[in-house]
Amino acid sequence: MKQKQAVKRPEKQAKKRVKEQPGKGREQRPDTQQDSWEDPFSYSFGEPMEDEEPVPPFSAFTLQDHDPLTVPYPDEPETAEVSEELAKEPVRESPISLLRKEGGKAAPLWKVLFPLSVLLLAILCLSVFSYRAPWMAFRSGADALQSSRFFSGLKVDGTDVGGMTYSQAENVLSGTSKAVPDEVKLTIRVGGTEALFTSGDISYSRSVSDALDQAYAAGRSWDSAALEEGSSPFEERRRAVRALQQNGLSLSSSASYHREDVETFAARLAAQVDTPAVSARLKDVDFVRRTFSYTDDQSGLTLDQEDLVKQICSALDKGQTEGTIQAHMTRAAPAVLKTDLMNRFGLMNVRSVATATKEGDRALKAVVQALNGVVVQDGDRFSLWAVLEKAGYTPRAFEEDPLPTQLASAVMDGGLCAGLTLETRYSLPQKSNLIPPGTEAAIAEGQDMVLVNASGTPACILCYYTPRTSAGTAGDVTIEWYGLTLNAGEEVRLEAEKTGETKPGEPIYRPNNTLPAGRRFLIQEQAAGEDWTCFLVYTHSGREYRRETIFTTSYPARERIIEYNEEGAQP
Repeated sequence: MKQKQAVKRPEKQAKKRVKEQPGKGREQRPDTQQDSWEDPFSYSFGEPMEDEEPVPPFSAFTLQDHDPLTVPYPDEPETAEVSEELAKEPVRESPISLLRKEGGKAAPLWKVLFPLSVLLLAILCLSVFSYRAPWMAFRSGADALQSSRFFSGLKVDGTDVGGMTYSQAENVLSGTSKAVPDEVKLTIRVGGTEALFTSGDISYSRSVSDALDQAYAAGRSWDSAALEEGSSPFEERRRAVRALQQNGLSLSSSASYHREDVETFAARLAAQVDTPAVSARLKDVDFVRRTFSYTDDQSGLTLDQEDLVKQICSALDKGQTEGTIQAHMTRAAPAVLKTDLMNRFGLMNVRSVATATKEGDRALKAVVQALNGVVVQDGDRFSLWAVLEKAGYTPRAFEEDPLPTQLASAVMDGGLCAGLTLETRYSLPQKSNLIPPGTEAAIAEGQDMVLVNASGTPACILCYYTPRTSAGTAGDVTIEWYGLTLNAGEEVRLEAEKTGETKPGEPIYRPNNTLPAGRRFLIQEQAAGEDWTCFLVYTHSGREYRRETIFTTSYPARERIIEYNEEGAQP
């Protein structure tokens, strides 16, 4: 094995330089220690070693594999070979140093960093764009789906509403949509006649809101079953909107007719074709024999308006504009048949009044003659004042002549029990012994008693007078009411009951100097006030089963009035 030749270390050279250059490096030590101690860090690289040996170049290899403190240097031959190989290798330079070389000279740093900065910025922008592009596309699509405008591809009544707001589309369609559908011409057959129902008999109102609501909902709904298939509502809506854009969707607004117009047409047609039923009426009255004759009744025909309206509306709902509709007529029976009058028309009640008049027998006979034979057909109005005027009798106050009030009370009593209704009636200011309290009907100037026949059947009055004196100034007037009699066992009567009472006030004293001194006279006796209610009582076999309130009469209380002479003693 080749013996390694000792190589003088760089530390010795450094020590030598320290000796030759006093004042530099470490302080000199005594000569006794100079040969035994060497400073390994005082070697100055770049100076040749002793004996003119070549120094290996400083490199990573020398720092890593040849630590002067721990590892001895290799032998001379090996060191020389390594140095030669390292010398042959090209020196590696950094990219920045290469970029800085410009024409063999170092370029300024900013000329190198600026292109690099631009390149890095471009790469950064490209990265951000590549990251943001999908998000921006998603966000744009989401905003489009959440827009309050109609999606593309939607048409209503042939008008493209895509991109419009609801109000804009409504304003546009209100001026372009048809106001009425096609011409309507329906033939209505009624019996042997025909009528025509056209567009002029009905009005339409077109509403675009329903079609706009459907258009607005298009693309905004999704199927819950999509969740089970793994599809989100957003994806479902996006597919729906894409389908609208590709295929489109056309909707039409609806026109609605007014049913009231159809009902009006049916009522107008009914007024033309209806034949009202005719009830039997009184024709002649024989007052002596008390026999009556009647007119014939007649059935009527009535248009079934409800059925006609139903048929016309059904045709309109189906979009039918032409065709024939058969209207139905129903038979209307008369309210009063002639056979009913022939079998049931007769005496209903009798009222007798004891009367007296200063005008004598002649006046009484004139009033009775005017009342006898009065016929009150169904719907007629009976006025006692008109009857008295016809007889030439002028009613006066009750105190002067009670005859008109007595007759009016008796006629009212019989007429109400015969089925007539009371329209006008006046009461006396105080009770009278000539008329039961609460049942009177006063007749005087401006006061009348009026009855209305709303029973559906005719009625008539037979009246006669029976004098009680040879002078004929007093007698009995009998009033008979005839009409459609009640069923067997039934009876109607007028009754009045006292339902309230009011106490009179303190006596009233009035001075009267025309009286003898110390004398007093009773002018008016006191009387309590009373309230009377008049009822129409219905009985069957003598038992009451219903009563109806007709009117209430109030008689005010009366205070005692006494007159006296002031010159005499006080009462």
